[in-house]
Amino acid sequence: GIARTKIENPSSPSTNPVTAAAQEEIGAIMQIGAAVASIRYASFALETLNLSENKRSANHKDRQLK
Repeated sequence: GIARTKIENPSSPSTNPVTAAAQEEIGAIMQIGAAVASIRYASFALETLNLSENKRSANHKDRQLK
């Protein structure tokens, strides 16, 4: 998780609507960042899998031709 540091005179989101809006926006940005990272990883994994499958397929075809 995220470490929280103590701040003097903390303002709770319920009493400070600007803070609440900023926290919501930061949360949304973090979720978008996580989603982008996840998509990039999935794309990389799929590409790697496809490259691996193509090599296997090429090797199999070579053996059939010989």
